[in-house]
Amino acid sequence: MFKLLKNDYGSNNVGETELMPATNSVAYKKHMALAISSGAMVIASGDVTATHICLEDKTGASGGTVLCYPISNGMIFETKLQGYSATTQKPGLSVTFHTDGLQITSTAAVMAAATTSTTLAAKGAYIVDMCSASAAGDKVRVRLLR
Repeated sequence: MFKLLKNDYGSNNVGETELMPATNSVAYKKHMALAISSGAMVIASGDVTATHICLEDKTGASGGTVLCYPISNGMIFETKLQGYSATTQKPGLSVTFHTDGLQITSTAAVMAAATTSTTLAAKGAYIVDMCSASAAGDKVRVRLLR
């Protein structure tokens, strides 16, 4: 689960909620990280750029919608480790989303070219605080990279 703890302004309020196009047969879960693919919401998995957090449990239907809120750069979320690696999971490093969209993995995220030739942008989740995590299932705090 990607539970919003706070934003850079000290608030834990989410932005405006949105009804976004759902993908047929996707099992959406509350606090799941979502991405847009082919014009509809899919589960954020791997080193994708998550764009929204799901606000309801439902199965997507063709032509249906899913309630969610957009992710902004200043948000810090609490989530769980799917696996643990002292090498790739520490503050300042980026890791990938697990296939369930509810936790992060121990796999380092791939750096991708950004909008300028002098910078790189990571995808996935950027670890802010390990919260004494040392095993799978432990909680950490992350920013979702945009």
